[in-house]
Amino acid sequence: MSKFLIFMEKSLLKPVGGPAGYLYTLYQEDIKRSNQLNFLTHLGEIEDTSVAVSSSSSVKESIINEFRTIKHVVIGNRSEDIESNEYALIHFHRTSDVYKFRKSLKKYKGVVVLTSHCPTLGSIETYNGKKRWEQILFWPVFKLSEMADKRSFGLADYIVFPCEEAEEPYIHAWNGFEKFKSENSEKFRYLLTGTNKRTAKVSRDEIRSKFNIPLDAKVICYVGRHNEIKGYDKLEEFGIKLLEKYPDAYILVAGKEEPIKGLNHPHWIEVGWTNDPHSLINASDIFVLPNRETYFDLVLLEVLSLGTIPLISHTGGNKYFDKDAYEGIFVYRDDEDFFRNVENIFKLDIKQLDKLRKSNRQLFETEFDVPVFYENNVTMLNECLKK
Repeated sequence: MSKFLIFMEKSLLKPVGGPAGYLYTLYQEDIKRSNQLNFLTHLGEIEDTSVAVSSSSSVKESIINEFRTIKHVVIGNRSEDIESNEYALIHFHRTSDVYKFRKSLKKYKGVVVLTSHCPTLGSIETYNGKKRWEQILFWPVFKLSEMADKRSFGLADYIVFPCEEAEEPYIHAWNGFEKFKSENSEKFRYLLTGTNKRTAKVSRDEIRSKFNIPLDAKVICYVGRHNEIKGYDKLEEFGIKLLEKYPDAYILVAGKEEPIKGLNHPHWIEVGWTNDPHSLINASDIFVLPNRETYFDLVLLEVLSLGTIPLISHTGGNKYFDKDAYEGIFVYRDDEDFFRNVENIFKLDIKQLDKLRKSNRQLFETEFDVPVFYENNVTMLNECLKK
């Protein structure tokens, strides 16, 4: 019997966000090792129907999507679609897959592990991305999907989060989550996410020259979606005051400029979507992560790998980094704390800044680099088998 089955097809793995990118990273490392992880080679249609289905472009497409959801939630898949007893442990990375194959799992004698990569219940994330008319018309389907999400957690023998702090969005979105956890505390396991070290394709000086930023100017960077949950509107509030207090400072922003537009200010620079955000981050003095709510933000790990100094909000997975030992990471709790941290960072001399940057790179290498991530993942799965 093989040890581990990672429940996602190899053909779906690619360097993107979400489960596919997370598992792509592990898969590439597994190739270099002893191939301890088995991935699906073919399982037909296993697309995630409860997550990442954005607002449809037509009524017809919306109806088709909702009927597909009903099919998978109510009917599930045939038991013969997965020969699960070949493996001692199956690691699912989407709640929809757990529930979809619940009939097969009734016959399964091994261990079921679930990692949900959504920052909240997948059904809620999908619902929030719908148009208003879709939310009203398909409300019963949403409630059905929400039920499936919650039951999937109950079907798993172990539930994996990056850290305990990353559970916060679930506590806010799922009224019964804390009760569920208290009744199933032995099920919960924690595995820090990892990623590959990032490098800047373009030098610091070249980036500053490209955007007409003086080499000695203080630069604050933000990369991400321009919406309220990511705290972009809060960044703009900070920006107005920062650019008034520090007239020689610049704010460099990457990401599609919608739904919120950037500030109309000569020192507020909107780059738009880019395939090289790391050069922008590397050219900055501070990277701001102003999330109102967050799970465990991958971009923060990328920032650490570049050695840039992050200033992050005290919420969700960000709270994990609120430790004295992480001297190169600054965490703020309110507006006053934000500006105090900015001022303290701006006051640092070159020697002090270099020390903090080196500390961040070392932190990444010891806790979040891919070899460490891979080893911790295999160790965690082995521990689940021992229970």
